[in-house]
Amino acid sequence: MNQTRPRSINLFGALAVGVGATGLGSLAATITGLIDPTERLYALLTHLLGTPRAFQLLHSIFGLGAEGKTFAFYSSMAAWVVFLTLLAWRAGPLAAGVVTVIAAWLLAGWSLPGLLAGVISGLLVAGLWALLARPASAGRLETARSGSGQPGADRPAVGLLARGEPRDPSRRRAVGVIAAGAGALAAGTLLRASHSDIETVLPPDGGDALAAGAALPDGVTAQRDLYYVSKNLEAFDPVISSSDWKLKVSGLVNTPRDYTLASLKRLPSVTSERTLSCISNPVGGPLIGNVVVTGLRVRDLLHDVGVNPKARWVTWRAADDYAESLPLADALEEDVLLVHSINGESLTRRHGFPLRVSIPNRYGMKQPRW
Repeated sequence: MNQTRPRSINLFGALAVGVGATGLGSLAATITGLIDPTERLYALLTHLLGTPRAFQLLHSIFGLGAEGKTFAFYSSMAAWVVFLTLLAWRAGPLAAGVVTVIAAWLLAGWSLPGLLAGVISGLLVAGLWALLARPASAGRLETARSGSGQPGADRPAVGLLARGEPRDPSRRRAVGVIAAGAGALAAGTLLRASHSDIETVLPPDGGDALAAGAALPDGVTAQRDLYYVSKNLEAFDPVISSSDWKLKVSGLVNTPRDYTLASLKRLPSVTSERTLSCISNPVGGPLIGNVVVTGLRVRDLLHDVGVNPKARWVTWRAADDYAESLPLADALEEDVLLVHSINGESLTRRHGFPLRVSIPNRYGMKQPRW
């Protein structure tokens, strides 16, 4: 007898759902600019691991480069693949899709872009589940006659044959989905890596700024040689065009304003030699450099908008959602700058184009970029 049960998905097919949805979702996030759930999971894990002991452990294993962050990111991606795989294996397409939407939205802090990214991920999970699932066979009872003509000779020769799942193209489809997911991950990575600095905006003429490309004084580090540390993988650092970018100044101010890079450069300019050092730099380590920065005083910007007497703190928020704060009294010091140029050159993407905070005698973690 033949009996067909509702469709199911085996573990290999569920793995294909996990890999395919992760890879295709990541590529979609790269193309659309929406939030990638794996990136948010990575940010969450690095935040939870952001303790001195954890940092020291990672540095002892991977050194001071980006290898530790690379390991953490791909571990986060593997965790997301495992989550989607188990979800697809143990739930139907609708339930798996809905749970994926909620999980991605939660990782994104319940934001609207996070919801849109979650919907894309959920649709991918449900769609791939439907593509790779197949009917489950209940088996078939087969009998055979002995042909001897003796009593009792008619008996099951094989009995109940557990046939398992039929051979069909679903395994090949699963392999194809895994390949497509891996290819999408590679394409997204290459697409992110191909982003270079979109524009080079030179500092205004005059003042004490170095000319772009001029010989540097002794002890000054070229921007291309300046150490680079980011909470992100470099491929996930913001890519910003000055034509689209604005600095929003809001909160307890009299006149909230949005500034373009050109309007910021019209404020009084300051040039200063600064030493930058990472909080993770050991004695004699490489995460330190001297540069000549050009920018504007934060106090000039705040005077331009007018500060409410109730204000006590300045909070910076970067394009990658990194946030830091500074007491207002400290932010009004004359040497606290918003920097747009290093050594006469516009900031590169690595170093915070189009604008970064510069505060003397503070570690780099207190001075956001982008």
